[in-house]
Parts: sequence; C-alpha cells; structure tokens
Amino acid sequence: MKKTCAPNRANLPPHGREKPIEPEEEFLRRIAQEHRRAERSRQRFVLVLIQGFAALPAETAAITAPIASAIREIDTWGWYESQATLGILFTELGGADSENARETIVDKIQLALPRAGDAETLAVSAYILPRDFDQKAAFGEALERICDYPEEPLSSPDVKV
Repeated sequence: MKKTCAPNRANLPPHGREKPIEPEEEFLRRIAQEHRRAERSRQRFVLVLIQGFAALPAETAAITAPIASAIREIDTWGWYESQATLGILFTELGGADSENARETIVDKIQLALPRAGDAETLAVSAYILPRDFDQKAAFGEALERICDYPEEPLSSPDVKV
C-alpha cells in the first residue's frame, strides 16, 4: 500500500473559516503590496468591498462564514475600514479577462451572502486594479491611492444584496 502526503480534504474544515479576517492596517498594506506586484507583472487583481457591516450587530460570523466558503485559499480578506467594510483580494486571475473575472467573483459573493435579515443592508462593489499600468507608484502613493474608494467601481454600479 502506497502512502500519500496529501491530507484527506474531507477531514479539513472548509477554507476560510480557520483563516482570520486581517485587521485594517495589515489588509491595506497587503493591497498596496499586491498593487505593486500587479504593476510589475502586469496582471490585474480584483478588490471586492462589502459595505454595511457597521450597521450590523456585533456578531458578524453568520455573514462572514458563507463568504469565507466562497473564496479561494490564495485570496486574502480583511477590514478595509475597521468593522465597517470587508475587503477581499482576488489575485492570480490566470488568463481570464479581468472584467469577466470581476463579474464571476461578484456573482459568487452575492450567492454566498445570506438573503434576509441584517445582510440586506450590505452593498457589494468590485474593482479591477491597477487601472493604469503605466502609472508607477511608490509604496506610500499606492497605499494612499488604494485607501480612497475609487469614485466608481469601473464598469458597473454597486450591487445591493
């Protein structure tokens, strides 16, 4: 009988539930880092923002758990605005068209969100970044540019869930 090093996936918890939501400062640092990487590699990433957590009760696990199960292991999530706006970085989009990837990601997140109760106050928006590969930015400039909401989420309006 041949032994395998691969873990039995059936016995592991679903992805994300064991992965904590990063605090705001660390998550913003990751966005800036990913922005710089994307500028070098010329491969865009998608930033999803879910706004409205500030209006929710203190316990958000009922809403974040389904989101966690909808993201990949390589994706990072954290507070874009502490306890108010949850952000998710979708990197490594492969050869997918950025706009199609953005639409697919938004659809997946919307399907994961609960449809009733407190979740109705959440708004989902998604941004393809960087917008312009020819505009190089230092770490501080990239962080400053990312930390301000883009005026519009590129080609589609915020989607109310």
